[in-house]
Amino acid sequence: MLFGGMALLMVLAVSSCLTYRPARSYAGIPLKDVIANSGEPSQIATLADGRALARYDWVDATASPGLPRYCRVQFIVDTKGVIESQEMSGNDCGILSTKLRL
Repeated sequence: MLFGGMALLMVLAVSSCLTYRPARSYAGIPLKDVIANSGEPSQIATLADGRALARYDWVDATASPGLPRYCRVQFIVDTKGVIESQEMSGNDCGILSTKLRL
């Protein structure tokens, strides 16, 4: 029983920090279009080279006691406001990333 409990904890620990391959690429799309359809990002920061990092965070704490569902989507945005790349991480990006709309 102890081994089964430890195995479950290991699976939960690993699954809570997965990086996902997005179902679609937002590269080439203006960030303003994403904002118009999905709302303001959780954070926008200017990088040292003048590009920006825009981050969306979604958390659903009601899904499972002690293990909230969450997803973070980060975009690197060029100096003209166009998305260059993206990264998704979390434990439920398959469901929560559908909130990101165009």
